[in-house]
Amino acid sequence: MVTEAHLRLLRDPAAARAGAYLTEQRGLRPEAWAYGRLGFVPGRGYARGHGLRVPAGILIPWFCAGVLWMVNVRRPTTVPGQRYRRIAVGDGQPHQGGLYQAWTVARGRPVLVTEGEFDALLAYQLIGDIAGVVTPGAASNGVPARWLPLLAGAPAILSAHDADAAGQQGAARLGALSARVRRLALPAGQDLTDFVVSGGDLRALVAGALCR
Repeated sequence: MVTEAHLRLLRDPAAARAGAYLTEQRGLRPEAWAYGRLGFVPGRGYARGHGLRVPAGILIPWFCAGVLWMVNVRRPTTVPGQRYRRIAVGDGQPHQGGLYQAWTVARGRPVLVTEGEFDALLAYQLIGDIAGVVTPGAASNGVPARWLPLLAGAPAILSAHDADAAGQQGAARLGALSARVRRLALPAGQDLTDFVVSGGDLRALVAGALCR
């Protein structure tokens, strides 16, 4: 299902609107779609395949050690609370406690923690050569305890949480973990993607935070 959906996003004219959304609203180049193995399921209902019932939308697969951990779906709706849906993989239950793009973390390099997968893909697209980029999937999700040892070798942990209430709480939760945590100073009213899409220089922002 993941491979089929990924090829559909890359090749199927029916995925043109999804591709435009990723490019224009999320700032993601096609190479980032390929890197993240993003996919597309057409329509507004559900598709079935390989034992899965998958809602229509943009598929965001999570891998752990090369194994599919879970799939999050960005659905074609603007209704708060219904834009994302996790689907069951393997044992029938969406896994909790994951860390998206954990493989980008390396000892001696800083790490940027974002709120969501699209933010993480965008940041990695722009600064992946100088920092690892991860996300627990949402502001309300702190970095799971099982992944904290992975961050222990980072000289700096940068927080790119949104400026809303949920983001403030997420940033505070991350900041309580270590004195190495530094908050990125995003402009008021903007999240990481807003900042980049509106012309902001993420590399300069990260460099400034690392020099503090």
